[in-house]
Amino acid sequence: MTRKTQPNSSPKRGEVTRERLIEVAGDQFILHGFHGTSMRQIAKKAGVAVGGIYNHFGSKDALFAAVLDADHPYHAVLPALEQHQGGTQAEFVGNTMQQVWAQVRGKQNRLLPLLLIELVEFQGRHLQEMAEQLLPTLIDFVNRFNESAEPLALPAPVILR
Repeated sequence: MTRKTQPNSSPKRGEVTRERLIEVAGDQFILHGFHGTSMRQIAKKAGVAVGGIYNHFGSKDALFAAVLDADHPYHAVLPALEQHQGGTQAEFVGNTMQQVWAQVRGKQNRLLPLLLIELVEFQGRHLQEMAEQLLPTLIDFVNRFNESAEPLALPAPVILR
């Protein structure tokens, strides 16, 4: 999932290059793993100089984090959590899962390998950093979920899962 530019504005050259680097790097990481992929390979496939990558990302690790972030479904899930205003918990869970599935469907071949690379080669470090950034929104959601008209009295970790 890549960032979209504002309507009626064309993407700037740097934004296009950054998106291309994220796409190509993701493909290379999936094919060769993080440690099996070189910045030189990414640069060659993206049609940029190796130094051009460093104009956008401070390191290969930062590039991987950007790839993982771009493909992660939380971009669709968080707005759904923030907008949850009522209805039954069952309706909410069903609607949220439909939104998550809409974001993930067709991307499993990309997202799942990236998550495995993250877990094996980084021991989940990037996911932990993501979770820490998302935590305030998630805590707010859990509180609102448990305060709804028909609470299920589920523990917060179960709801978050």
